[in-house]
Amino acid sequence: MLPSKRPQGTRRRPFGIPHFKIGDQVMANGKAPGGYRDRRGHITEMSADGAECRVEFEDGLQPTTGYLLARWLDH
Repeated sequence: MLPSKRPQGTRRRPFGIPHFKIGDQVMANGKAPGGYRDRRGHITEMSADGAECRVEFEDGLQPTTGYLLARWLDH
């Protein structure tokens, strides 16, 4: 068996989850719940597998923070 090329302790993201980093500017797409669609913000936290992101919105609308699935976000 060949050794893994991934560093020990890193996790693989499930197939189909977009890759984001903390601090990335994002926009909620049409798959997001209605109150978040087309809002822009930046990622402040992420789940261990990257499937869920905490987004801080800077548009002055409520809610100012949302926990959204990564597939609901675009760069």
